[in-house]
Amino acid sequence: MQREINKINITMTKLETNIDYIKASLDCNKKEHKELRETIDKFIETSEKKFAPKWVEKVIVWGGIVTGGVVITSLMNLIIK
Repeated sequence: MQREINKINITMTKLETNIDYIKASLDCNKKEHKELRETIDKFIETSEKKFAPKWVEKVIVWGGIVTGGVVITSLMNLIIK
């Protein structure tokens, strides 16, 4: 009986140690995640300054939408005739 209790105590100690290790790993992951997000944000800011502004992207997207709409309308017109 005493052996079983000792085994359980040893197992519980190991579990506590493992849980503490997991908590420490999670804290480290949070710090690394924060650093990674900051790096990505900096990259985005420099990319926006370096490359074309957002309004250019919007113009290109709307141009594609309008062109696609005209092509579809023309095809529908041809099919109907």
